[in-house]
Amino acid sequence: MGAHKLASWLEQSNLPADTNKMFYIPGASGYFLGYGTTVPSDGTANWSPGALFLDYDASAGQQWWVNEGTATSSAFKRQEAVPFDLDDDENIIFGTGDDFTLGFDGTQLEFLPATDDTGAVHFGDGTTDADVKVFLGASTKYVLFDVGNVLLTLEDVDLRLGDNDILQFGDGADVAIKWNASNLVVTPATDDTGAIHFGDGTTDMDVKFFLGDAADFVLFDVGEKHVQFDDVDLRLGDNDVLEFGDGPDVSFSFNASSLVMDPLGNFVRIHDGLSDRFELSWVAGQHGLPVLNADIALLYDQDFEILGTNATADDVTYNAEGGITFETDGADGDEVILLPHLDANQTPWTQVTWGTDQEVIWSCHIKTDASIGNCIIWAGLKLTNTEVTGTDADQAFFRYENGVNSGKWQAVSSIGGADDAHDSGVTVAINTAYHLVIAIASDRTAKFYINGALVETSAALTDATDLIPYIGVAADGAAEAKKLHVRGQKISRAFA
Repeated sequence: MGAHKLASWLEQSNLPADTNKMFYIPGASGYFLGYGTTVPSDGTANWSPGALFLDYDASAGQQWWVNEGTATSSAFKRQEAVPFDLDDDENIIFGTGDDFTLGFDGTQLEFLPATDDTGAVHFGDGTTDADVKVFLGASTKYVLFDVGNVLLTLEDVDLRLGDNDILQFGDGADVAIKWNASNLVVTPATDDTGAIHFGDGTTDMDVKFFLGDAADFVLFDVGEKHVQFDDVDLRLGDNDVLEFGDGPDVSFSFNASSLVMDPLGNFVRIHDGLSDRFELSWVAGQHGLPVLNADIALLYDQDFEILGTNATADDVTYNAEGGITFETDGADGDEVILLPHLDANQTPWTQVTWGTDQEVIWSCHIKTDASIGNCIIWAGLKLTNTEVTGTDADQAFFRYENGVNSGKWQAVSSIGGADDAHDSGVTVAINTAYHLVIAIASDRTAKFYINGALVETSAALTDATDLIPYIGVAADGAAEAKKLHVRGQKISRAFA
C-alpha cells in the first residue's frame, strides 16, 4: 500500500477515549482490532465480523477474543488455541535458556534438550496425572500407561530386548535377566542371594520343561504334587547324592566304583555283589521263638533268647500281624528281655564284636501295646541287659518309663560312667510302631533316630568298647502284665 494511503487512513481513524483502545479503517464494517481490560459485550455495534480483541486483564492473563457476530451486533468468543504451521526444521523453543526444542526434521518429530542427558519429560506431576496411550497400527494394538490401575499394559504388542539388553527387578537392581546371544541368563546382584519361585504355595501352576520333543518333558504337577519324568533320564555324577527323608534319612550315591545306600540304620554298600560291611539281620519269629537258654532246641531261635525276672518260654508268642509278642507274667517288676545268645560259638550276633570304634549301626522295629502305663521299655546297645540308666558305664540305648520325662523317649548315652538321658521330644503312644536307629560315626558320636527323625547326637563314646543289642519290657509300679511287639532288628559294622 502507498504511504499516502496509510496516512489518509490514519487521519480518518477514530480512537475513542474509553478504556477500549480500538483501530478503525473507514469503509470497513467497523473496528477490526482492539485491546483493553473489558471485552465488548454481546450486541455492541461497529465491530467488524472476525475482529480481534486482546484482553490484557492481569487477573486472567492475556486472552484473544474474536467477533463471531455481525457489525451491528457483536458476539466475541474467547479463543482456546490458535492453530499455526511450522515448516521442516522450524522449532518450538522452551525455557529461558532455549533448554528444549520441538520440531520436525523432515523425517521425524524430535524433542531435544540443549545439552545431552539434561532435564526430563514428564506426563503429569505425580499428583495430577492422565493416562497415556500409544497406538501401533490399529486401535486394538497399543501401549497404555494406566494411571487409575497404576499399570503398564501392552495390548497385542510385543516387547523386544536385543542381545545383552537387561531387564532388571528390585529397587536395588537385585535380579537381572538378559539374552547373551547364546543363553537366557538370570543373575542376582549378589551371589547366592534370593530365589526364583514359581507360585507362592497358595496360588500355583504346573511347570513343564520340554527336552527336544513334545513327548519328552519334566513336569512339576501341582494337582498331583509330584515331579514327573516322561521319557527323560535323571543323571547324577560320581559322589553326587540322592537324598530321602526330612533328615535326610537315606541317601544314594555312586562313589566311582560302588553304589552306596546309607539309610542310617540299614547301611548297605554294593560292590561287585559283596558288601564291604559285616551285617546281620534278624526277623522276629522267622527261625522260631527265643526261649530260655536252657530250653533251646531246634524248634527255637538259634540266634536269640529271652531272660528277665520271671521270664519263661510262654512269655513269647507269634504275632498274627508279623513278628513276636513279649508279655510279662503279671507281677510288679516282671521282665522279658531279648538278647543274642551269649554262649561261645553259638551266634555271630555275639561272636562278632560291635565296637564303638567300628561305625556300628543298629536298628529295630517295635510296636507298643494298648496299655503303656506302669511300664518300662528299652532297646539299644549296652554292656548288660538292665534298663537302669546308671548301671552300664558305656552304652547307647532308647528308654521309656511312663513316670519319667513326661512319658517321652529318652536317648541315653553313657561315656566312662557319665550318663546323659536326653529328652527326644517324642511322646510314646499306645499301639504305635517305632523304628529306632542308633548310628555310631567314625568319630564315635552316636546319632539317635526315631521314625526317621534325628533326636540326639551324643558326645564321642568310649573308644573300642564292645556293646550288645538288647530289647526289653518290664512292669513297673503295679502288678500288671505288659506287652511289647517286636518285628525285627538289624546290625552292621565296618570291617577292621
